[in-house]
Amino acid sequence: MKYEIEYACGHTGTVQLFGKTADRERKVKWLETQICPACEHAEIEKRRAEEATVAKEKAEEFGLPELEGTPKQVSWALTIRDKILNRELDTVNVLPPIEAGASCFNENSATDSKELRRLTLSPQA
Repeated sequence: MKYEIEYACGHTGTVQLFGKTADRERKVKWLETQICPACEHAEIEKRRAEEATVAKEKAEEFGLPELEGTPKQVSWALTIRDKILNRELDTVNVLPPIEAGASCFNENSATDSKELRRLTLSPQA
């Protein structure tokens, strides 16, 4: 059955609902407390643009290279790279102070980050 919904944002839309009458009426009441799909999509796009702007500023701050692709690809890749960067920075901030000397890093310069963490956290002889 089709219902005309007036969303919380003021827009109206038609939805088709199935099931018991009580369930449909409950769904209609719930939909009226939500924003319409168009406004929801606009909010998501706005949030993504803000995240991409913050990520781009952080990338410039860290001297990371510019990404290439369509604007949508670049925006998405910037946010992914920012999440990875934040995760790695959080990992570094959680580590206890490193007691290893510079020679540990020089000797293991080709070692990946997980192995390097293991080396720096293991007791020194």
